[in-house]
Amino acid sequence: MAVETDSRDQLTAWVRSVSEADISFARPSAATPQGTSVDLYLLEMRGAMPLRPTRPDVRQIELSYLVTASAEDRADAEALLVDLCFAVMDQPSLDIDLDPPPIALWQALGVPPQPSFRVGVAVRRKHDIEIRPVLHPLIVQPAPISTITGIVRTPESLPVPDARVEVPLVGTYAITDRRGRFRLDGIPGDRRPLRIVVTARGREETRDLSANDDRSDVVITINPAEAVHA
Repeated sequence: MAVETDSRDQLTAWVRSVSEADISFARPSAATPQGTSVDLYLLEMRGAMPLRPTRPDVRQIELSYLVTASAEDRADAEALLVDLCFAVMDQPSLDIDLDPPPIALWQALGVPPQPSFRVGVAVRRKHDIEIRPVLHPLIVQPAPISTITGIVRTPESLPVPDARVEVPLVGTYAITDRRGRFRLDGIPGDRRPLRIVVTARGREETRDLSANDDRSDVVITINPAEAVHA
């Protein structure tokens, strides 16, 4: 039997612990609200660490939802959003991100910026794996770990905040700060060639690091001017 957690069931239970408002999983709308509703729009699907090293048969991803609220009285919508924020803190299976989304996201959604936050929920599923007998003693050799730091900027040398910087080989990522800077921990320290993938406002750029490249001040240039509109 599959080990699965339905993200919508978890999110619905969380909202219902606060309000009986209508729940929508569509993207936010600019239309005049009819009644009170909570919109939960799936923004991202991220890789997540396994539940336990002893359970390699269980895979896990994290879904990130944009949470907004609407009501005929704007004050009611704002109060509901605040109540939902505090309720997340009582839900150990949910994570909250209060950093405001970039303006480019609202432009892509076709709605004006509005109060919101993001909620992360883990989804787990079981998969069949082949179990082979151990024929030789296990030898554990510690591997050196290093860090990659750097900056993401435009061709005009302007910093690019909120960019996702990822090393697919090891499944680690970071989000750039307001100065465009990032830090990637848990990188193999054996100086193997690595590819860095940067995603910002609908654009993607790659940067390949060789064994001899300086990894303490990596500069990645991306032009995020043209966003992909939903």
